[in-house]
Formats: sequence, C-alpha cells, structure tokens
Amino acid sequence: MRNVAFATTLIIATLSGCQKQETMTPADVATAPSSAPAEAGAPPQSDAAEAISYETTIVKSAATDALNMQEGVGTLTNGRLESTGKAGFLMFGPYIGLKAGRYHLKIDGSVATVPEGKTIVVDVASDAGKNIIQKQEIAAPTQAGAALTEFDVTLPVDTAKVEVRVNVPEGAKVDITGYRLDTAK
Repeated sequence: MRNVAFATTLIIATLSGCQKQETMTPADVATAPSSAPAEAGAPPQSDAAEAISYETTIVKSAATDALNMQEGVGTLTNGRLESTGKAGFLMFGPYIGLKAGRYHLKIDGSVATVPEGKTIVVDVASDAGKNIIQKQEIAAPTQAGAALTEFDVTLPVDTAKVEVRVNVPEGAKVDITGYRLDTAK
C-alpha cells in the first residue's frame, strides 16, 4: 500500500507569457515504471520513478509551453502546433496527477480537413494510455476561431499521470494553440 502526498498546483500559460505557481509536498510516493507503450504508435513513456502531486488545473499554450508531439506528426509554427499530414499523436502529456472530481477540457485550435471515413481522437488518459478516462472523436472540419473540442471529464479517484492526447489520422489538417483542463463549473 502507498501513502500519497497531495499538492495543489496551478499552471497558467498565455500566448504572451508563462507563469507557474506550485505548492510542493515531500516526494514520498514513487510510481511504477511503464515497460512499454500501451498501443502501437503511442507516445514515449518515462521509466524514471517520480513523486505524484495532484493538481486541479492545467493550462498549456503552444506559443509558450513545450507541448509534446510524436516526431514527424506536427510542427510548431507561429504559436500553433500544426499537423503535417502524418498519422500519430499530434499532442500528448503532461503526465500529471489530478484530484478526483469533474473537469472541463477545452482545446483551442481548428480542424481544416479530416479524410473521409477517418476521425481525430481526442482523449484524456492515464496509465500510459491504458486507461481512457474520456474520449471524443471529430469526423468533420471545425470553424476557425472556435474550440477544436470541449467536453467534461470525471475522475472518480485521484489519478496519476493524466495526459491529454490528440491522435490524428493520415491526411488530417489540424492546428492547436493550447488547451485548458480545469475544475468544471
């Protein structure tokens, strides 16, 4: 049985700057290393043991934060993470702990093209992608200037290594400017 230390962290990112404020607790909890990705083409996982701190809000911006992407699937251009047309994870991470509760995910960006019969899969996952907490599929272009997608996510228990992922099929044209996952109102 593990003892879990809790911390509340707030990360705020905007297109003009980044600020991070956090409350730390002793690192007395190590997570088990992941031996292999959960699925073919899954984003890489770290085998390093790390402490778990639980957050209540995540905000990331493509202009100011290093958003994780699978090699060759996206490029960062003018503060936008843009798909290259190659299939894979356009975005994933940040592998953080979230407290149990109801959250709202909003990804800013747009979909210009989705190949016929294919979908873009946006999900919130944990345990190296083995546990899909909530997902949504996008099968049609979205309006520029609107959210790429937004939906509610419920975590019944405190959950470690949570990530937001956007998996694009070959030929999809998608851009992301950032995302926010915070406590639902």
